[in-house]
Amino acid sequence: MSRPAREHARRLPRRKLLAAAIVTALLVALVAILGPAMLHRSAEQTVARSEQNLRPTPIEPSLDRGPGAAEIALWNNATQADSEALLRQYLHEYPGGEFAPLAAAKLRGLETQNNPGYGEVAAAEPPDTGGAGGDVPAEEATEEPTDPVIAMPTPPSPVVEPPAAEPPPTIPVAPAARPTPSPEPAGSRPEPAVPAATVAIERFPTLDAPAQAAVGAEIEVLVALTEEQFTPDVTVRPGAETAVTAEGALAIANLPESEDGWLLHVDLVATGFEVVEGGKWVEEMRLNRHGDSDYVRYRLRALPISGEARPGRIQARFNLGGRYLGSVSRPITIVAAPAGAPAHAPASFAAASVPLAGPVALEGGEDEDYDLNIVVRYDDPVALGRAVVTFMSDHTAPSEEVIYTSPDLQNWLEGEYRRLSALGGLRGATSLAAPTRPQGSSREIVEAVASGLGRQLYDTQMPQRFKALFWHLKDQDKLRSIQITSNSSTIPWELVKPVRPDGSGTDEFLGVGYRLARWSLRDTPGQIDVPRERLPFSGIAAIAPPYEGGAFLPSQQREVDALSQIPGFRQLGGDFGAVRDMLSAGGESFIHFSGHGEISQPGAGLPTFSIRLSDVLLDPATWQAIALPGTGSNFYFFNACDTGRSDRIGGFVQGWGPALLQSGASGFIGGMWPLPDASAADFSAAFYATLSARLRDGPVHLADVLREVRGRFHETGDPTYLAYTYYGNANLRITPPAAPTGRVGLPASLGIFR
Repeated sequence: MSRPAREHARRLPRRKLLAAAIVTALLVALVAILGPAMLHRSAEQTVARSEQNLRPTPIEPSLDRGPGAAEIALWNNATQADSEALLRQYLHEYPGGEFAPLAAAKLRGLETQNNPGYGEVAAAEPPDTGGAGGDVPAEEATEEPTDPVIAMPTPPSPVVEPPAAEPPPTIPVAPAARPTPSPEPAGSRPEPAVPAATVAIERFPTLDAPAQAAVGAEIEVLVALTEEQFTPDVTVRPGAETAVTAEGALAIANLPESEDGWLLHVDLVATGFEVVEGGKWVEEMRLNRHGDSDYVRYRLRALPISGEARPGRIQARFNLGGRYLGSVSRPITIVAAPAGAPAHAPASFAAASVPLAGPVALEGGEDEDYDLNIVVRYDDPVALGRAVVTFMSDHTAPSEEVIYTSPDLQNWLEGEYRRLSALGGLRGATSLAAPTRPQGSSREIVEAVASGLGRQLYDTQMPQRFKALFWHLKDQDKLRSIQITSNSSTIPWELVKPVRPDGSGTDEFLGVGYRLARWSLRDTPGQIDVPRERLPFSGIAAIAPPYEGGAFLPSQQREVDALSQIPGFRQLGGDFGAVRDMLSAGGESFIHFSGHGEISQPGAGLPTFSIRLSDVLLDPATWQAIALPGTGSNFYFFNACDTGRSDRIGGFVQGWGPALLQSGASGFIGGMWPLPDASAADFSAAFYATLSARLRDGPVHLADVLREVRGRFHETGDPTYLAYTYYGNANLRITPPAAPTGRVGLPASLGIFR
């Protein structure tokens, strides 16, 4: 090896060592620079995972009995004291509780009220974690109460939930301050104030009223909660959180601490009566902690009846805020007014115990309660928007939910009704501009369209509480009747098709699967406040105006011929005079109108909603003017077909249903969209034939007959069978006439409009 080669070989290891040293130094420097940041990020991820695992999981409240006693007591204490600390405590202990959305909203309101500039400057201040009367544990201060989010439906979904206010920012705290699974040391957080803040009492529900009342006479009803039992013959029912003792007292626990007592609301239900002018059906009552409550007095007037006597029932329901405490009820008989009878019958404890005069039966036993009773009250029933929905049932605790309905709902439904009407195939002269039946239309296509509409209504229009209650009662086989009372008729509850929460299946249309009925919130003295529970079937009085030319109805006579086979049938004239005479005669008949219905644009110089008689268009306002309150309580069935000349097809039921109830009607059946002539005739004939056949075996629920006939939609594929809405009592029982008669009184009103 030459000398240069030996020199190169000697230097080569030194170069390798130098290069290795340089690489090592660079790696050390890189770790020194990047290492802390990587470690910090890893630590943050670990802490975040730990926090997520430790965060308490919301527990869905049981629907068997509603919220527990401890939850109710804490909620009552928090709301009565307007305490931010107690509201935070409630949200911490019951993140998925019954009142969690209300608690979160109320807390934001209190924070805004008590801290000017909240959400801006004040939001940057950390929550107070010490001090008497407002102490908030550190772990609670870091838990953000959030409202449940209801996704805004995509157009044309009608329900729109207003955006929730952003929760205030919180000051981050060290991970160590988070709650851990280990038990908390005693005294580290305030003890719930349930035992010391609640009161339990027992009172006897007193309901004092005469045993019977003559038609037109005024009676006095007294309601109270007393320490002694004054009316032992009443029926007392408890609420979800109360009980009835062996002696018949109502045992009420978990009342919020109060020396002055509690303000209750008493809701009176009196079938067959109306409240005397100036009175109210809901009154306030002071329940004293010691001694008797205040006495609430009602003055009622018995409404006209058919026959010599009709059994009824008076019920008073007690409520504390949104909490249903229980009810008390007793039977009462309405009798025909004898000559020279007094106009006022005062209540007395002695008279309340007098046996009923004569062998009066209750025709089927005690009145039925609705399995699900829903009251929907819109702030503006025309513009829709915000509404408070109240849910009541003997199977669960009462509850409320606030919903928001899009003002565009009616326009969207208008389009859906047009589609269903077209699929039904408008026939004959019913429509002068009938749309062509879609090519390839079949039963499967129609069922798919109707089911899709029903599912969309359920997803976008039904309150969340309704969905939970529906499936809870359904799965326990406790859901047969649903009563909807509202100041808006827009939502077509009959078409709603419930979907299971996991999407695994659907139920039947509400109008086919259940005894479903609507009722209108009272806004006029003439309306019966509570839907009738029983109605004798004395026959049918039919109004079928003859039409000529393009308005001729080919199936009208076939329909009248079918109805004439029902015992007690008689046909009235089709002009204004005949209708006026029918209304002035009063009675409790089924009135059936078979003819054209008209819907006109407002401002067109014609009635918006009307029926075409042989000589005039009769609108709801004119009907109310000639149907004087107190002259009768007919039942009306309007089977209305549109002339096809209107730009609008929806709203006929909304226009006529409440108007007839305000005139004192016992109930009403009508179509939600224009009805094909032949299909409408088939429906009414099937309805009366089924009702007549069922009556041979005794009283029958009218809503069961209606849903049975609606069910023919699945056999025929004709959506007309789904078009009918029923205003009345979901548990209304039609009873056979007391004895066969030749010529009956005016039959309960049934209207068929085409």
